[in-house]
Amino acid sequence: MKEIPYLSIVILIKNNAQTLASVVSDIRRELGRFGRPYDIILVDDGSIDDSEIVGRRLASRASHIKYHRIDSGGGYGKAVRTGMALADGSWVLCTAADGSLDPRDIKELLKYTQSYDLVSGCRTVRQVTGYDKFQRWFRHVLLGRRFGFVLQDARCAMMLLKREIVQEIPLGCDGANIGYELLYRSIRAGFRVIETPIWAREPIVPESLIQCIRVIWALGKTSPPIRKIQFKRRKRMGRIRRYLRRQWCLVSDRPWEASLDISSRCDMQCISCGVWTEPIRNERDASFWVGILDDLYRLGVRRILLIGAEPLMREDIGRILRAISIRGMAASIFTNGFRLSLRAVELLEAGLDRLVLSLDGPESGVHDGLRGGGGVFEVALEGMRKLRNEAMIRNVPLPEIVFHTTVSVANVHAIPEMIQFAKEEKVALTLQAVCQFPKAVVEQSRYEGEMIASRQYMITDVDLLMSKEQIAGLKRKIGRNSLIRHNLSSRVLLSLTEDHLIVGKVPVIPCGHVHHTVSVNPQGDVYPCGMLSNYHYWSLSKRSIGDVWNGDRRKHFVRHLKRDSFPACDYCCHYLNNLTPGQVLRVIIGLPLK
Repeated sequence: MKEIPYLSIVILIKNNAQTLASVVSDIRRELGRFGRPYDIILVDDGSIDDSEIVGRRLASRASHIKYHRIDSGGGYGKAVRTGMALADGSWVLCTAADGSLDPRDIKELLKYTQSYDLVSGCRTVRQVTGYDKFQRWFRHVLLGRRFGFVLQDARCAMMLLKREIVQEIPLGCDGANIGYELLYRSIRAGFRVIETPIWAREPIVPESLIQCIRVIWALGKTSPPIRKIQFKRRKRMGRIRRYLRRQWCLVSDRPWEASLDISSRCDMQCISCGVWTEPIRNERDASFWVGILDDLYRLGVRRILLIGAEPLMREDIGRILRAISIRGMAASIFTNGFRLSLRAVELLEAGLDRLVLSLDGPESGVHDGLRGGGGVFEVALEGMRKLRNEAMIRNVPLPEIVFHTTVSVANVHAIPEMIQFAKEEKVALTLQAVCQFPKAVVEQSRYEGEMIASRQYMITDVDLLMSKEQIAGLKRKIGRNSLIRHNLSSRVLLSLTEDHLIVGKVPVIPCGHVHHTVSVNPQGDVYPCGMLSNYHYWSLSKRSIGDVWNGDRRKHFVRHLKRDSFPACDYCCHYLNNLTPGQVLRVIIGLPLK
């Protein structure tokens, strides 16, 4: 059985026939004292001298040396990416074959492997004039404020990093800026990065202002700022921008959000949801979900919501979240919180942005009765508090936490207390009327002869719809609450008329969900929305997301939905995101929705 090396050395070659053999010899001599298995990968970036002859001769003499040539000469960045892809070691070290760096510095980098995930070498920076010092200050200000890190020598060829970074972080740069891209994405993904001085044959020349601006421009095109502004005013403006973005999606038909149903398993038996009664089907693995993220980003998606029966049932949830964060997209999770305590540290390290915690009451008597089990309320709160404590201990940003309460006949009496409970916990609260429809609606919602409505919202043995007296009492009790007045999504509940709430209907005029959100089920099928989940556009195992979204099958369905909505659409569970500007204005003023 082949022994997996502890360290893989990637040596980058570009017309270095004169120095290659001596560099490899020095590295082997240093690593001979290291006492752990290693291998050496020679990556030739299209050299036109005798580098290929020297490299192949070295590889033929030792089994732990490999030679790979890029005939096209794809550039420094492509050579780095190729070498990393060929590396098998737990740690990967990149260095140059020109003899400008000292192999004895490898042991200096290895000292940091216990505490850091990426160690970058730093050569001496030449500073002669005042202009050089100004350029250095300018670069620190721009990179520090824009991307959250300041390194002296991001283009240093000697860099040591964990194999996990190579596997999880997508790199696309072919030029010399790959060092900036690798460092930025590693920090964005939560990896620990440090820079340490190393010897260099000659001091490096500081980058010019033009080079610095080019780097910032190149990174900024694909990656948002690493720092998140958390002022209340900015949050309110963010909500307005999100709403305007959704309205623009109605016109442009370009998605901005994705709802990924990553799990078909659930650890609850909620009365208001029938998903736990459905048979458990095979789920796509983490590689599939990570693989479609780049297609979603290219399509225009910038917000990812992970849902399911229960997304925290997945052991690989951290890997999926980290991949979302690496690509600069906002990651949210909708969960019942039962496994939140087990996953709290993993969620923080993966870069979770928003946690929506489903709670149906302010105490266990109400909540546990609706969830079909005892003790689940206390477990969910314990998970939320652990998330807060771990964020403080680790000095990392706390995700935005939101309580989501489904209002039904079983908990309508406890809604005022639920509002007060959210206020005491300093957590935002959204109230949504229960979505239930009769069996006839499922049978009448047909497209191309097939029933397409989801059965999980169908009224079964328990009718959760409120009575007229309960609706009137609820509006009277919570109508003047300050938490509701400043929460538009919860104020929508007050604007729904009694005629709507008694039968569970909502006034949906245009369906915006099919325009601004890509929905994917656990098997990898793209579907319109949660209410019409039995109709699939295409499977992503056969087509890419771009082809599915712009394909004829989806466009025909959307055109049909504009002309004539389905009976199930009158009970839409996404109505909070489907409000027209006129309806939003009526909610703000306090008029009933039409």
